[in-house]
Amino acid sequence: MTLFSSGRLALRGLVCAGSLAFGVSTIVPGSAVAATPYSVLQINICNSGYADCYSGEATTQAGDLINARAPSVVTANEMCASDQEPIRVRTGYAGVFTQSGSQTCTNGSAYGNALLFPAGTSIGTPYRLTYNSQNDHTELRTLTCAPAAGVTACVTHLSNRSAKSDQAATMKSVVGDYARGGPTVLGGDWNMAYKGDPDAQDYVPAGMFRKGDGGVQHVMASKAHFGFTRTRIMRLDWTDHPGLQVYLAR
Repeated sequence: MTLFSSGRLALRGLVCAGSLAFGVSTIVPGSAVAATPYSVLQINICNSGYADCYSGEATTQAGDLINARAPSVVTANEMCASDQEPIRVRTGYAGVFTQSGSQTCTNGSAYGNALLFPAGTSIGTPYRLTYNSQNDHTELRTLTCAPAAGVTACVTHLSNRSAKSDQAATMKSVVGDYARGGPTVLGGDWNMAYKGDPDAQDYVPAGMFRKGDGGVQHVMASKAHFGFTRTRIMRLDWTDHPGLQVYLAR
């Protein structure tokens, strides 16, 4: 989603089976695998302050969502560097932030993407890539990967214009290399849909599978290391994107 995206999805409070749910959750079951649970929570929090979807509530609400869902990793787009500390205080989650070129939020903080892991997670040296093909001179789209808890986790946010196909091809190559070497996951806003034009499925590396929110957000995981359990899609009122959580078995 571009920095100047618009629209908002409505939140509906829901309590299911005695547990807190954010929005109306759609759960898509898969074939359960008896192994260690692992989940990826993908969120585009729209917190730059420039876009129509900005609510001023993203830091607090994202923290509440993380606490409620307790993912193994959060892949976050359209985040401010200044969001990191309040989210850490609220949840314990911390990790790797990458600025998108020289883009800043309205509060002057760097703007970009993040990988957030539960408190106490040992995080290795991150790999950061700025895509060669870009549609802007300020907001440069990136890919970031970091090893944590035996899994290489990656986050990206692709352009919403012509450069997204070239960026997606680079993402496919880099993340595919990681997947051949060990357990790998990726979450992000690709600004393309399954069976769209371009088709998100065309950019899934061999040896990985993809699950999406029915729109532009996707999560991938390496087939040799993860089985798919289910997908949860959550409508949120503090951003114009749903929350996407993909549950895996390692």
